[in-house]
Amino acid sequence: MNKYYTPEIEEFHFGFEFESNYVLFGKDWTKVVLSEEHDWFYSSYVNDAVPTEFRVKYLDKEDIESLGWKFDKISNEGQWKFFKDNICLYYRPKTHELGMFTIDPSKSDYMMKHIMDNKQIHILIIKNKSELKKLMKQLNIL
Repeated sequence: MNKYYTPEIEEFHFGFEFESNYVLFGKDWTKVVLSEEHDWFYSSYVNDAVPTEFRVKYLDKEDIESLGWKFDKISNEGQWKFFKDNICLYYRPKTHELGMFTIDPSKSDYMMKHIMDNKQIHILIIKNKSELKKLMKQLNIL
């Protein structure tokens, strides 16, 4: 399986992590986190850059762990399991499918009050660390 993919312009947003060998970032593959100081970036990408000058690393075990998730050692190659507080995350690296749910409803004030799991996700396609960070922020997990 390829470790990197070429991002679409729609994927770029402030906070987006990617690597570039675009002349303005340097000649070697350099890690870039898109910030407001890169406001010139969008027009440069559309007008000048070649897509092969940008790549994004697919989400991997280390990326997920770097966001505070603990790897479950009984996971298998087809599906990894991670835990953070009262939440379980599972990820299928070959298909980039991610799911999430609350482990113990009795430890979730939200579930006790609303009788629904506000952290439950049943299969989203998440390709990179930036997408997972954005999702975690939306779910108030960060």
